[in-house]
Amino acid sequence: MSISRSEFGRIVAVALVVAAAGVGTQSVEAGSFSRSHQASGPNGGSVARSRVVQGDGAGNRSALRNRSWTTPAGGSGARSASNVRNADGSLGHDSSIAASNARGSVSSSGGFDRSADGTLTQSRNTTVTNANTGNSMQSSSSYSADAGRSRTVSCYDAGGNAISCPAR
Repeated sequence: MSISRSEFGRIVAVALVVAAAGVGTQSVEAGSFSRSHQASGPNGGSVARSRVVQGDGAGNRSALRNRSWTTPAGGSGARSASNVRNADGSLGHDSSIAASNARGSVSSSGGFDRSADGTLTQSRNTTVTNANTGNSMQSSSSYSADAGRSRTVSCYDAGGNAISCPAR
């Protein structure tokens, strides 16, 4: 038995419910584990996090981690990461992050998969936006054994028009 992406989606939903359920909760059942924690700082910042691990005893295992935060200065963000390992040797990882503050925002998502025969594929998409200018950078990268590695970077002004990307 392998853990499908739709089953993993249900795990994500459970993790979000667990994270919202309360401060410092923990649950352990046969083949699974979950934990969540929330905290607030004296100046208005906060953090919430959760973790869910599930296994079926037959070599299939999944894990999900979520974290969200706010800062006293008005910044906020969220990060999610998931891992799946199946008894046939296949595995996968997906992660995403989104954060913003007065200076701008960033969002990135992607992951990799390894099939049972060892074939790897990877992809990641990232967007960064400057709050002052509205300019943004979009980056996309991927890898597969057949196509090799590819990466594209594009930059845009606040109106969506292509512009030259700044030098590193």
